[in-house]
Amino acid sequence: MVKNFNIPVQERIQLFQVWLASINWTLGKSQLTQAELEILSYLIYYNDKYKTIKEADVRMDLLFSTTIKSKIKKEFDVSTHKLETYLNKLRKKNVIENNSINERFIIYPEQSLQVQFNSSLQAETPQEDTKPANDEPTAEVNEPVQPIEVEDSSDSTSSVVEDNLPVDDLDEVDPQPFDPRSDFDKYFNEEPPLESWM
Repeated sequence: MVKNFNIPVQERIQLFQVWLASINWTLGKSQLTQAELEILSYLIYYNDKYKTIKEADVRMDLLFSTTIKSKIKKEFDVSTHKLETYLNKLRKKNVIENNSINERFIIYPEQSLQVQFNSSLQAETPQEDTKPANDEPTAEVNEPVQPIEVEDSSDSTSSVVEDNLPVDDLDEVDPQPFDPRSDFDKYFNEEPPLESWM
C-alpha cells in the first residue's frame, strides 16, 4: 500500500526542512529539536549549493569554514551564538562527525523531493521454553489444584474448600444487622427528632 502526501514549498531551503522533518521520527532517542533541524537544513542546503565540488572532504571543509558560517548567519538571520551552540549539539548526536555531515542526512533534490518509507510486518518465530539457570524447582502452570483444609472453631470436624482460595474475613458474619436502605436513604426515611435544638 502506498500513501501520497503532497507538501508544496516556495523556497529551495524548504525542501531540506521538509526532508529533515519527515525523517526525524526515525532517529528514535536522538531526534532533533526544531532549532537543530533548522541549523542542519541550512548546512544541507549549502552542501547542495556547492555540489559541483566533487571531493566530499573539500566540500565539508568549505561548509564548516568561517565564510559559509557567515553566509548562513547573514542569509538566515542566525546569531553566532545560536549557530555554534546547535552545531555542538548536532556533534553530540553524531549528525556532524569530524566537521562532516553524516551521509544519511545529505540529499541533492532537483525541483522536487520524494521520500518513501518501506515497512513490513515480520512473522513472529515461536520462542523456545527456557529453564531458569539455577536448579530450583519452579511451579508448573498446569498443576492440579490441591484442596485446602480449614478448621471450623464451632465444631471439631474439618471442612474442605475446593476453590483453593485463601480464607479471609469475608466469610465471617457481620455483627451489625443488615439494613437494605442506602446510606443516603437512612437520613430521609427516618422520623424527624421530637425535640428541637432551640
